[in-house]
Amino acid sequence: MLSGWLVCAGLIVISTSCERNRGGSTLRQFIFALVACAGCAGQNTVGGHDAWDPLPSMPFPSAMPGAATGSDGRIYVVAGDQSESASFDPETQKWTTTNSSGAFRAGSATVSLSGLIYVIGGLVDQKAVPATLAYDPVQDSWTNLAPTRKLRLYASATVGADGRIYVVGGDNGGLLPTPAFATATSAEVYDPATNSWSQITHPNHTREGLCAATGSDGRIYAIGGIENTGTGYSPASTVEVYDPKTNTWSDAPPLPTARGFMAAVTSGGHIFVIGGTSQFAPIQGVGTGLSIVEVYDGQTWSTAKAMPTGRAELAAATASDGRIYAFGGKSDVDSAEYTIEVYTP
Repeated sequence: MLSGWLVCAGLIVISTSCERNRGGSTLRQFIFALVACAGCAGQNTVGGHDAWDPLPSMPFPSAMPGAATGSDGRIYVVAGDQSESASFDPETQKWTTTNSSGAFRAGSATVSLSGLIYVIGGLVDQKAVPATLAYDPVQDSWTNLAPTRKLRLYASATVGADGRIYVVGGDNGGLLPTPAFATATSAEVYDPATNSWSQITHPNHTREGLCAATGSDGRIYAIGGIENTGTGYSPASTVEVYDPKTNTWSDAPPLPTARGFMAAVTSGGHIFVIGGTSQFAPIQGVGTGLSIVEVYDGQTWSTAKAMPTGRAELAAATASDGRIYAFGGKSDVDSAEYTIEVYTP
């Protein structure tokens, strides 16, 4: 069912979530990525089962979770806006509580690589932080790693085909006197072998609440998000692609539905962009959650079955069987969700 290496490869999984609120295929080789749409009229619908099913509720509500599939096949969920974290077994649908000391980081980016779950950036005590933490499921422990070069709030991350972690966009928290989006044009890469971050060429567009995913071509896709126009905030349909070999960015076909704070995952050689919102204000946060699911095959976008529950600020992860799990999020401005739904491509 899975093919290509998108954000995935082998037995390691990554996922990204895009979330925001001021209050608070596989390449069976190296990386199994999770990082995670109702499309335009006239577009084709993804084949296969193309169906969503509800699952029992999460053990805790989370409006801004992160999720990543570990090398053991379990999906690790970090609450983000709660001091909670747990692992989910897709086979038994059972939850196991995990050490939550690195969990309370709203707006962070979550990926999995080489058996560890990485949580990058986020908001702690109402301040954006450059922190990088790694969770070891075997030891049930967290380790502080080298900080990012820039503050990273509502950025997105993905594991590249080279086994490094790429982080794109975000802002510095928007705290005066430094304006928001001060770091939204930047991107950097983490090398776990040296525990160090390096700056890469800046993307051409300033965005937060975007999603990053590694395509089957090995390139890094930065998708959608919220743009600061100078006079307000607007959902973006922009898709930029980074080539690690040339250290350059180029444009790709735009996302059919402009939105931010969605999730993006890879499965079966495709990038799935799930949920999000087209409404955002710095104080009020995100607006009504969307149920849209749009899919990119490396050349064109298509439409998949919409989620039963429209959500923004959700997390998604791809299990080892290629099914996609969507966790938590917001169905409106104020409601945190316990919802879990699973999509079979």
